[in-house]
Amino acid sequence: MRNFYTYILVCFCFLQMNQALAQDPIFSQVQNSASVFNPALTGAGVQKRVVRFKYRDANGGKGAVLNSVAFFNMEQKIKMASGNDYFALGANVLSEKIGGGLLVQNSATLSGAYYNAMNEDGNNGLSAGLSITYGNKMLDMAQVKTQDMFGSFGFPSTTSLDPAAANYKMNYLYLNAGIGYNFKLGENDLVHLGTALFRVNRPKDSKNGNSKIDSKLVFESKYKKLINDDESIELIANHQVIANASITTVGAMYSKLLLDDAHLIELGLLHRVNYAIIPYVGIGINKAKFGLSYDVTMTQYKNLLNSMPTIELTFSWDLN
Repeated sequence: MRNFYTYILVCFCFLQMNQALAQDPIFSQVQNSASVFNPALTGAGVQKRVVRFKYRDANGGKGAVLNSVAFFNMEQKIKMASGNDYFALGANVLSEKIGGGLLVQNSATLSGAYYNAMNEDGNNGLSAGLSITYGNKMLDMAQVKTQDMFGSFGFPSTTSLDPAAANYKMNYLYLNAGIGYNFKLGENDLVHLGTALFRVNRPKDSKNGNSKIDSKLVFESKYKKLINDDESIELIANHQVIANASITTVGAMYSKLLLDDAHLIELGLLHRVNYAIIPYVGIGINKAKFGLSYDVTMTQYKNLLNSMPTIELTFSWDLN
């Protein structure tokens, strides 16, 4: 338990960084979106090959979808000939519709990561990853019905003051980089700490103006306690910063294997600090896993979007 309390204290101090008012991130299930938050986590937890699909929906009622995100991911792990080192490749495709189609953003990402094991079982090690993203966004001002906007990756935004950005289609290319460190605190205590910087090169945000897309800095960590061969508990912490806004998510998840390891049940509770409580349930059947979460808004700073019912669905398939 000493290791457990040590980790809690470190995370508490770590997460008391500069907090600003920000809205929910693009994904609530941070535990099922590892490589989205850090390229160094490409291939982490993958046996050989996996495909994932996610869908997030903020519904305004009467069939009005205010914000929707569809995400597809595939990762391939390539183990080295000796030891527990591995190289991993990943590909992501994301499509986001904001304001019922007022703003549409699409992107494709290619990522690569290398994990260097530092002990025999591979639990201690360093990882580094790079990814490159090509995307575009299309703004249709004809659909404007409100001044309440919602930016990509969950951060609030408003229409650009640059007149050239009022109606446009923009293409952009940017680089992301991340590192991670895994280590054991005890015989059954596993810890991961990582950080990543997205949009390192800060591409332009308008055709004729000088505005640029802000970089995003991410700090993420995980503590896993192995109770026995079938049960485990995970503690998760994720802190994201863009310009003067930040988002902090913390949570816990219990996992148990059932029926000769053919079935899995996951129960979790996440807290987006100052904004939402997020219950989560996951079910695994053989090589498939389904996850469902629901954002219960608790913030006093409600706007049109973050007061709407928001669900997130995930599906993954192990292709070993």
